[in-house]
Amino acid sequence: MNERMYHADGALPPINQGWVFVFGSNLAGRHGAGAARLAAQHFGAQRGVGFGWTSESSFAIPVSTGQLETLSIEAIAVAVIGFIGDAQMNPKRKFWVSRVACEADGYADQEIAPLFQRAPRNCSFVSEWEHYL
Repeated sequence: MNERMYHADGALPPINQGWVFVFGSNLAGRHGAGAARLAAQHFGAQRGVGFGWTSESSFAIPVSTGQLETLSIEAIAVAVIGFIGDAQMNPKRKFWVSRVACEADGYADQEIAPLFQRAPRNCSFVSEWEHYL
C-alpha cells in the first residue's frame, strides 16, 4: 500500500473484510453515542474499555472523561501515539479511523488529523483529513 486510503465520514468499513474500526471513546468505555455506539453495535466494542483494543475488530482512542469532559489535545495525542504503535505492529490488519475527537468533542479536523501523520499505510481516514495528512 503506497498511498493513504480515505473513506467518507460516517461510512462503515465493509463487514467481514478484516477491518478494525477505530473510534473516539470516553475513558469509562461507555460507548453510548456517535462512532463509539457504532463500535459497540457493529464491531463488538466492550463496555468498560476506554482505550485500546475493545474487541478483535474495534480500537478505542479516549477523547473524553467518563463525565464527558473533553480531554486535552496533548492527552489525545498520547493515545493516538499508542494507536499508531498498534497499527504498526499489525501490518496485516486494516484500520478504519473515524473522525476521532471532532464534531461532538469540539476539536477541528486541522487539530486532530495531524496527530495521525505517522500512521502506517494500513489505515484509512475520513476524506476530510486528506488535506492534513
